[in-house]
Amino acid sequence: MFHELFHPVFCPKSDDDREKFDVSLKNGIKRAEPNLSPRDVVNKTGNVRNAMWDFFIDTFFQHYSQSGNTYGRHIEKTFSRRGYNLASNQIINLPDGIITTWDVLELVDQPPQTLFYPITRSMYSLQFCRSEELRSAVFDYFRQKMGKKISDVDLEKAIAGSLQGVVKYLDQNDLRRIGIDRNKFLDSVAQLYAERGTAKGSAANPYVVRAITEIGTRTELRYPSLEGIIEPLSKYIDIQKEEKRDGAYTEGQESQGSGQTSPSQSGGGAEQVLQSMISQNDGDVGNMLPSIANDQSAPKSNRNKRLSNLAKDEHYKRNAQELPIKSPLREAVTIEVGKRRINAVASGFKTKNSRSRESAKLLNWGLR
Repeated sequence: MFHELFHPVFCPKSDDDREKFDVSLKNGIKRAEPNLSPRDVVNKTGNVRNAMWDFFIDTFFQHYSQSGNTYGRHIEKTFSRRGYNLASNQIINLPDGIITTWDVLELVDQPPQTLFYPITRSMYSLQFCRSEELRSAVFDYFRQKMGKKISDVDLEKAIAGSLQGVVKYLDQNDLRRIGIDRNKFLDSVAQLYAERGTAKGSAANPYVVRAITEIGTRTELRYPSLEGIIEPLSKYIDIQKEEKRDGAYTEGQESQGSGQTSPSQSGGGAEQVLQSMISQNDGDVGNMLPSIANDQSAPKSNRNKRLSNLAKDEHYKRNAQELPIKSPLREAVTIEVGKRRINAVASGFKTKNSRSRESAKLLNWGLR
């Protein structure tokens, strides 16, 4: 419930926020993988936009729900007043690691559909587990789900690099203004990763979570921060499979056809990203539209057809020449003669004079 309520309050909190978020995400992916086709850049962006909203939302909740913070105080008062108990023990606050619970359950009986999912869930273990024992256990759980698809070295580059990317494109003065020290943040991320199973990792955790919250709740800092976050993760984003909150994959639901779709339909995120670029008049949109419109490469899925159709439509609206269509001139004239009423309608004349002259001829003919 908290998760869904946080979206309209924090991210995305308006259409403009959502559009700028999409454009920033696209910028980071494009910079990380300059050889991607425009269609693949937009598809990758659309496939992880929901996941990256959740990255911020879940981090905000982790910070605000801690004892002594805004939601933490309210949660403790509510639990104490209502007397919640578990195994005869009174619950006075949220259990450690509660944000990662659903993610753990999601993969109990099935492998992850993408590599991006367990990588980011391992990142979640660092952010959302306060105790070293739980943090290490959850991290190892998702690491095991990755198998040999990624090395330990590359995993550290992806996770630590992504978290350190939070401040990569932010000005030091802007960070100081909100009480964040760049070097301390970078060191805290490195310590949190390397010492995740020790008390040193636990000591680094609160600063990392608070810094991401202070940055992410300010949209002017969120957008450049997002670009730094997504860059190390970009190559692990699947081009066709959308990341859902539970890691679900809906690409098999291709029965909807090739017309424009809603964001909840398979591939709908990519279309929303392209629409965001158009609405924000993004500098890349002019070059990307013809490329996406004419991209006939595989896979020729319905989602790619819909994306192509959207690009074609927008490219046509921007580049088609105006057609000089003129309606024929018309005149309807009525004249009463005794008990008779004569109606004459004429059209297709080049000038008003010719229209009047020919209309008069019709009336005279009718009077004979």
